[in-house]
This record gives sequence, C-alpha cells and structure tokens, in this order.
Amino acid sequence: MKKNEITKNAKSIVSAFALVLVAISLVFFSGCGSDDEGGVDPVVGTWVVTSATLNDATPEAVPAQYTGGTETVLPAGTNVTPIFVGIVATAGPCDNPANTAIQLTEDKKMLYVCINETTDPDETGTWLLSNDGSTLSIAIQTSTPGLPPTVTLSFSPFTATATTLSGTIDNFVFFPSAENQTTGVQSVSIDVTFTKVS
Repeated sequence: MKKNEITKNAKSIVSAFALVLVAISLVFFSGCGSDDEGGVDPVVGTWVVTSATLNDATPEAVPAQYTGGTETVLPAGTNVTPIFVGIVATAGPCDNPANTAIQLTEDKKMLYVCINETTDPDETGTWLLSNDGSTLSIAIQTSTPGLPPTVTLSFSPFTATATTLSGTIDNFVFFPSAENQTTGVQSVSIDVTFTKVS
C-alpha cells in the first residue's frame, strides 16, 4: 500500500473516531444533570472543547503527525487538547475548523454548529441521560467506512454546571497505531472539558 493511501486511510479512521469522541464527550457531560424543577437541563446549549488530557499512557506509539514529528507513546497526563479539538473540527461542517461547536438541544438532538459562520447546523445524532442521571449517552449517525451506522458514546462520571461540562471517557478510540495506521487503533481514557458558549 502506498504511503498516500495509508495517510488517507489514517485520516478516514481519525475522522470516524472524531465523531465517536464528540459523542462520547457529550454523553459524559450530561450525566449530572436533569433539572428536578422541570427547567432546562444544564447540558442543553452550545459547547466548545477547552481541554483534553490522557488519564493513561497510550498502549502503543502514536504516529508522528499527532506528536509533532516523532512516533512516541504519549504518557498519562499529556495535554491532547489540540488533537482532540482537531478531530472534533474535522467531523463538523464548518468552513473554518476553529468555529466548530456542538449543540445539545432540549429535544435531545446533537448538532454540529459553526460559530460566526452562515453554515447550516448539521444534525448528527441524539443524546440521552440514564434514569439515575449518572450517564450521558450520545448516539451519532455516521456513514464512515469501518463504523456501524450508529455509534453510541457513553460518559460516566460527568459534571455539568451552567458553564462547563467535564468528565472521563473510558475506552475512547482516539489514535491510530504507528505500526498499523490503516486498521490499527488505540483506546485511551481521557478527561475532557467543554465550555458553554450559548
């Protein structure tokens, strides 16, 4: 397989996992939150990623394009915010990836929205809180090769406030393997924080 094909396949895998990551992140963040008073759930709103940190080292070396030029195992505590934000932006419809945000609606829909753009929102899936309010699940519709038509992401535990969603995503498929960028993937545990922009 030629290097360009491998790179193309790796990008497709990363884009697919971006959708999964976003959904997981959203699921994770809404677990704390239905309003017993009958008001709007605190997870409803438009959110941008503000931090992402590995809880454990990556099981294998991560390809050089993600690490700044060297294939390496990323240790626990590594700030992967730029990579995470890039993956989220790749999955969205925005002309400028920096404008990508995720919107959770009162009617339990998840959309990609573009801040400061005229690009129409892209309805990507749905979200749901568990009966006990401890888990946020996001079901993302995808047509990405190698993934099922619906990818469900679950976050638990999570915290939702009026301005932030944060929590841990376990077994998140995040990085391709440096040794097998075509089909090899790595699952990691990651702490993610979103900030509400509206």
